[in-house]
Amino acid sequence: MEFKPPRKLDLEGDIRGEEAVDLFNTFNLTADEKKDIDKIINAFENYIQPRKNIIYDRYVFYNRNQKENETFDVFLKDIKRLADMCEFGTEKENMIRDRVVIGIKNREEQERLLRMPNLNLAKAVDVCRAAEISKLQARTLNNESATDSIVTKHNRYTNKFKYGDKKNRKIQQETRGSKCRKCNISHEPKKCPAYGKKLWEMQEAEPLCSML
Repeated sequence: MEFKPPRKLDLEGDIRGEEAVDLFNTFNLTADEKKDIDKIINAFENYIQPRKNIIYDRYVFYNRNQKENETFDVFLKDIKRLADMCEFGTEKENMIRDRVVIGIKNREEQERLLRMPNLNLAKAVDVCRAAEISKLQARTLNNESATDSIVTKHNRYTNKFKYGDKKNRKIQQETRGSKCRKCNISHEPKKCPAYGKKLWEMQEAEPLCSML
């Protein structure tokens, strides 16, 4: 029987034209199956799909651990994907649960899960998610506390600097003294050029003091 597959059988460009026709003629299909489009598509898909290696797929699954900086949900999604390839059948959910407990990077939560009787997948997932959220919240609080501490230290230093600056200005003012009634200039106590001078000496010194 000569058969030309419809456009739907292109299969994403893996098989085209005469190659598809030649391949179709090698399929062990009955006369009725050759008229069933779903059977034909399945035959082509089975041909192009790589042969499964259950042992290797399960090896990858059993060795999948949560990576550093990988969120729990990303880890869970990937082990579910790997489990789909392992043909675990009715034990699939239990196998995923075991992989969650064994593969999580938080050792404290791992010990907690191991102590829980009759642990199922849903409970294990809830515990792991809650632990991750709590850890993130604690980290946020610690960061905020550190920020508050820095601000407090900065304000304390600023106030100390302002106080020291004010104190220095006061010392400078005391050192300079107030304006002298004798020579009409500011100077340290007992540093007036007219101090201890006689009247005629003060009169001669007055022009000099005015120039200082």
